[in-house]
Order: sequence, then C-alpha cells, then structure tokens
Amino acid sequence: MSVQKRGKDSWLIDIYIGDQGGKRYRETVHGTKKEARAREAELVTKFAAGYSEPTKMTVGDFMHRWEEKYLSKRKATTQMTYKYELKKIKGHHICNVRLDKLNKMVLQDFFDSLRSPAGAKKVLSVILKRAALEEVIAASRVIDLFSGLEIRKPVVRKTGTMVPEEIDTFLLHAKDDRYFNIYKLMLNAGLRISEVLALTWADVDLVRRKLSVNKNRSDTTKTPSSTREIDLDDDLVAIFRDQRKKVLQEAMKAKVWEDNNLVFPNTKGRHSHYSTVLRHIDKILLSAGVSLTGTHLLRHTFGSVLIDNGVPIPAVSKILGHANPGLTARVYAHPMPGSLKAAIEIMSKIINRRPKKSPHISKQEEINRME
Repeated sequence: MSVQKRGKDSWLIDIYIGDQGGKRYRETVHGTKKEARAREAELVTKFAAGYSEPTKMTVGDFMHRWEEKYLSKRKATTQMTYKYELKKIKGHHICNVRLDKLNKMVLQDFFDSLRSPAGAKKVLSVILKRAALEEVIAASRVIDLFSGLEIRKPVVRKTGTMVPEEIDTFLLHAKDDRYFNIYKLMLNAGLRISEVLALTWADVDLVRRKLSVNKNRSDTTKTPSSTREIDLDDDLVAIFRDQRKKVLQEAMKAKVWEDNNLVFPNTKGRHSHYSTVLRHIDKILLSAGVSLTGTHLLRHTFGSVLIDNGVPIPAVSKILGHANPGLTARVYAHPMPGSLKAAIEIMSKIINRRPKKSPHISKQEEINRME
C-alpha cells in the first residue's frame, strides 16, 4: 500500500486487496498528496468492507451494496415497493453484467422480458445514479443508458384457463425454450411448479410407468393429499426420455456441474428457480398473444380441460392432489367457450325429442287382444 508521485499534482495509489500477495488495485488521483492519502484511506476501508474494484463490479454487486446501505433510508411504503421491484431484477442475468460493460441493448432486453417494466426501470435508475455519485460509473453514461429506451405499457391480462387453441399456440411459441418439457409436463399431468422443480430421477419409473410426487422445494408436499402417484402415458414417457437426454447433454457441456439427480436442473445442475420459470412462461404468453397470467395457469388449464371433457371431478381431484373434490369443483370447473351452448343444445334435444310411434293396431286385432 503506497501513494507515489506521478507528475505535477498527480498521485498513484497502489493497494493490495487482501494479503500482500493478493490482488492489486491502482488508481490515479489528481490533487494534493493529502487528498491522495484521504482517497487511499477511503479505498482501504471500502475494500475491507467487501467493496469490489469499480471496473470489475457487476450490477448485482452494486445493487446489493445499495440495498444494504441506502434502502432503509426510504419511507416504509417506498421500501415495500422497491423490494417488490428488486425481486424482478434479482436472478436475472443483468445482475452478472459488469457496470463498465452495461449497455442499452442489455437494458432493453431486460425490460422487454418483464410484464410490467416501469417500476424496475425506476429502481434500476435510482441504483445506477447512486453508483455514479460514488464514482463507480460515469454520470454521463447513466444518462445515456436510459435515453431512448422503449418501455412498453403493461398488458392488462386476466387469470383463467387456456382453451385448446391457446394451448396449441402457447406450445408452438415455447418449443425452443429450455423449460419446454416443464410446460408439457404441467399441461399433461397438472403438477405444481414447485413439485416439478423438486422431481428427481428416483421419482420417475419408466418401467412401471409411474411418477411419484412426494415433495416440493421444501422437501414436503403442500398437503398430505398432495403426495400421490401419477400414471404415465406414452406422451409423458416421451417427455421424461427427452428430458433425460437433454440433462446428460448439458452436464457434458457444462464447466461447472453438481449432480443432484434433478429432472429439471438449471445450467449448473442445481435447482431451477421458481421465479425464472414463471418469467419464461409470462414471456411466452405475451409472444403468443395469450392474454392470461397466473402462477398456476398451466395446472388450472389441465384441471379445467379434463372436467369440461367429462372426466369426473373426484378423479381430477385425485390427480391434482387436492384434499377434497369440493376445492377442485370451486377452482377448476370453468366452462370452456362453447360448452354452455352445447349444454343448452343437449337439453333441447332431450325435451324436443319425438316420441316413438306405436305400431298401428287394427280394430279387429284390438278386439282379439281383449278376448
């Protein structure tokens, strides 16, 4: 650690981060030697507190620093709003982008991936302006990054279930997504997202054609009735075989891989994140023009389509892992478009059916029968 004179009113700060043989950080300061010493002391304190070298600091690094140091200074209601928006940013790849590599294309792609990007834009703008005040990024760059960005207005969407035509459109737009098999499994078997992400290959028996649903991410099922065994038809068997092939390919290509025997791992073999899958589903729904949303949209669609096609509610309830059929009836018995008209037509046919004509009996035959 030293301050060396480089020229007139110019000083070089030389610091080792960690031990003397650790990573080296250098910075040139213009001013007096006293000012250079003050900056040196400031940097030493920051590095000791876990401060990252500015040129290496990522969006996520500074966001974490801002959240710990500045968020608590906001009003309680503002804190709640900001925390909600921070959840959208955390886990997204933008957090891994270095501040000095951040550009408009990265920001635009991030905002385009969100259903309602306006709030996240405001919070990210506040965070980057603080980074500029701390001289981690140039203020002019922050202004330039946000100028000209197209922030679309949130699409008003409702909860509900997809009709068969919307299911086809959704799957068509999802076919190249890395979570495609998750979507097919939820639509074909009605599992919760948490149950899907907790599946291990020990739960899949392709010989007996059985799937054991016995846990979610917390290692327990939602209710005792959620523990169940599901029969695998040809389509479900094909899904698992294809997924097994994809997992083996990813494991071979990955630089870092943890073998947790998961059916649907992330790119490092660990548990896929619940919110990541939901973001993918939302993005696909938007691109497919399906104006629906909801955490359990695919599961609800599975249940509702079965009921609408005449599958008894107790059977659907058993497959979904509900505690009682009453819940299934209340939540999943949504009449599909056209089904009400069909119901009326069925009743009309019953009421207006023509009675069978009695065979003609002659007068003489009637007398004979009476005798």
